[in-house]
Amino acid sequence: MSISPHKYNDSKWNIIPSTDITLGKDPKFPNSLSNWVITYGPIPHVLPSSYLLSESLRKHQKVHNYFVDDDDMYWTRHLIENLPEFTWETHVGLFHNLAEFTNMIYKYSDGTKKRLYMRTIPFLPLGDEEVKESGVFVDEVAIMIPLLKEQQDDPFENPERKFERRKKRFRNVINLGQHFEIFQRLNSKEPGNIGTIPLSKLEELLTEYDINKSLLTLVDDPAHIIGLKSMAWTGVPFKVLSARGDQMINKNEATLYIFQSLVCGVVWEDVSFQEKLKVVNAIHSYAILGEGTYTPFDKVVSTIVRVKQSLSEIYQNRRSKFDVMYHKQSPNELISHEEYKELAVAFDLPLYKLANMKLVALPVWFLRVLLVLGWLHSFVQGSSRMKMYITIFSRVITTGLMPAVPAFDRQFVKDITKEAVGYMKNPLASESGQTKSSTLCAQRDMQKSSLESIQEQEGSTESSTKNSKERCASNHKKPSDKLGS
Repeated sequence: MSISPHKYNDSKWNIIPSTDITLGKDPKFPNSLSNWVITYGPIPHVLPSSYLLSESLRKHQKVHNYFVDDDDMYWTRHLIENLPEFTWETHVGLFHNLAEFTNMIYKYSDGTKKRLYMRTIPFLPLGDEEVKESGVFVDEVAIMIPLLKEQQDDPFENPERKFERRKKRFRNVINLGQHFEIFQRLNSKEPGNIGTIPLSKLEELLTEYDINKSLLTLVDDPAHIIGLKSMAWTGVPFKVLSARGDQMINKNEATLYIFQSLVCGVVWEDVSFQEKLKVVNAIHSYAILGEGTYTPFDKVVSTIVRVKQSLSEIYQNRRSKFDVMYHKQSPNELISHEEYKELAVAFDLPLYKLANMKLVALPVWFLRVLLVLGWLHSFVQGSSRMKMYITIFSRVITTGLMPAVPAFDRQFVKDITKEAVGYMKNPLASESGQTKSSTLCAQRDMQKSSLESIQEQEGSTESSTKNSKERCASNHKKPSDKLGS
């Protein structure tokens, strides 16, 4: 009788449901990616690895990004209190990354095996589509698989193992060759970028390597949760941390961030195709990245700085000082239709109207959508060669903006985007200096849409108009006056 070589096919990983946790944040750093704590019944607390270090050390000592719990904190205190020669200067390397820390726990606790956590990125529904699987970062998968093999006492063959044991080093020696091989197999080809894979692919890999999945606990990434909430309020694309602790940004958010930084707030009339092409190339290089790809945030910032330096005259003389994306306003704050019209006239944007809804004012979250579409329209006009970029830019940019759109309105935003794209490709003729208007016929969910109640808030029209005028006055009169650096 043949025996299956795989012992752990039927094993199941553990899951910490995001619906059952309490995510606490340090009030001093409400949007920090590494100042939080998860409270969850069976595992009292889950924390970021930075909390292993003393508070003073965290400010200038970087460790990789991994998750620890109360047991890990206990063994860390035990080491500090019972190792006479311990100093942070000489022993901080024990906490540098997950492998080193796991080794430290095993050595100084007489064989305790650290509970291993893997971050998941939950799928964000973008409309009426089916809910898809959560994803995991491939750099973390490449780190975790060799560690899990160690935890189940079935390590990968490692030519350095005997040498390390002779030196009486820690039990677990990560096979860097195997780690690199897994990472190369899974990751995208763009240098510095990190890909994600769905949970079904992770399950296939763990089965392929015959790993006991019950040794692994999945938890939604708190940095991602914090980022989603922050973006829902501000409309500013958010970042997460890689396994190495570097700031990364999803390709959709990166594209939106570059678009908002380079295109929005600029008067594009009479700007040459060659000048626009520098902006196009910057946006396009991120828009074409594979889905689920994360890219270094500092690389995105460098891209923006490089383009602004090469087109300094445009950004000095044609860019508004006005906060055209309303990042400092509440997403549900109402902006008068008159202010929207003023922006459209000042920057030569189309004035979008809804065929079946007369809004007395626009909530900030919806105005951001209309302004992003309007600036894309304004940017691509004047050259037929620009129109080839409309479809991909509109899709990636509005996908990046979806976390700032209420869930029940996302399908509506997708629908009006399709209509706006059609208008961009075949704009209606209009006289110079006149407001170009486009009527969008997409239907919102009348029972669930957050726009529905605005029609009934006629009493708020006067106050929203007043607030808009006051905001413009506090920023030196009006949006059209705010050009130049």
